[in-house]
Amino acid sequence: KLLNLISLFYLLFMIVACGGGGGGSSTSTRTDFPLRQALRDYNSNSYELNFTVSGSINGVNVSGSGSLISSVPVADNFEGKTGFSSISSFTATVTGNGATFPIESSSTNYFDSNYLDIGYTDSESYNVTIPTQVPVSVSLNDTGELGIETQYTDSSKTTMTGTTEGSIEVVSQDGNTVMIELTEINYDPDHIEVGTDISTYSLTKTGIIKLVSIQSTSSSGILT
Repeated sequence: KLLNLISLFYLLFMIVACGGGGGGSSTSTRTDFPLRQALRDYNSNSYELNFTVSGSINGVNVSGSGSLISSVPVADNFEGKTGFSSISSFTATVTGNGATFPIESSSTNYFDSNYLDIGYTDSESYNVTIPTQVPVSVSLNDTGELGIETQYTDSSKTTMTGTTEGSIEVVSQDGNTVMIELTEINYDPDHIEVGTDISTYSLTKTGIIKLVSIQSTSSSGILT
């Protein structure tokens, strides 16, 4: 049970962030929200996210809390692309089945020159993302496909362990804020679906984007 718990937390790299907001009223007038600039500003700065987590893994109820700290990006190269990298440190304490487990991990995140994600590495994996062009702006009910991430055991890329395919949808608008759902479907090396992560972000007219929540579902259970 502990190994499954740690594995899910590693997949929930940013898990559930405190903050954000937004509601659910719709509008018939198109209002554009600056997604591309918001993502650039978000990825080009340092940040700290505090979160709580709860759910069930293999029938065991779990709960916990922790934080994710990401450093200011510096100039770097990844997969032959010139861009930036930042270091993220993840710590959490999780309780389940009468026991408490501390969890710690770190990763290096890579961005291209426009601060789009192009991959990340940690002690157990080497992950390469082929991004699509992020739209300058989005509006209510807009949808789109995102990049495909391929996971390997190391930088030799000899052993592929899975892929992730992403898409986005602007699901609601409340005044000057929209809620955006990022859906990531995870596949094993044979392209058999093994789990789904749904991340919800708020985005304001002034270009401030915040992670509101993540729900991660797999055969082992659900975490939010």
